[in-house]
Amino acid sequence: MGIAEVIFSLLFLVAGIVLEIYSFESLRESRQFTRLATTKIDTILPGQVRLKGTVHPATDVLLKAPYSLKECVYYGFEKAVKKESDSGTHWSAVDGGRQFRDFRIDDGSGQALVRLSEAVDLSLWQQFHKVEGGLRYTESRIDPGDEVTVIGIAEASEEGIAISFATAGDSLSLITHYDGSTKSLWWAHLSVLMS
Repeated sequence: MGIAEVIFSLLFLVAGIVLEIYSFESLRESRQFTRLATTKIDTILPGQVRLKGTVHPATDVLLKAPYSLKECVYYGFEKAVKKESDSGTHWSAVDGGRQFRDFRIDDGSGQALVRLSEAVDLSLWQQFHKVEGGLRYTESRIDPGDEVTVIGIAEASEEGIAISFATAGDSLSLITHYDGSTKSLWWAHLSVLMS
């Protein structure tokens, strides 16, 4: 076995270990996601909750997404340039970011304030995708009227029930457009891993 084969084998070994770590973490989160029953807002107790409902702005001040120019309470965007290499074509990010505002979620039994933070994982539909020349523009948003599932920490506040998000690793914190079925949950976790 030559040096090239040894290096190639070591690269596959490292890639396998990395994928295994991500797979076990994703499996743990998937199990936690499916074991946590959806709670109605009017019956919430303090602690970790899973809510599903419609997004409403918490204030009159909305964000304007950079590419679609739509009003929203959250957007994430990326501008990537197409690059060619010996291993093929890939996209490399040259600009990107995200902005968010608190919002309310309404499940028909009541409303809760969702206090967005950097600690939350977002698994959202890509709502804008455009390729122009060698540039790709993508954008995901949470718009007023969207149906979302929120997993966070419920607590009493001056505004009523508020949902905040634990620091990374403490517990599952997630906002997703996906409904929790096995297929959509797989795509939700894949999109979080790919971001």
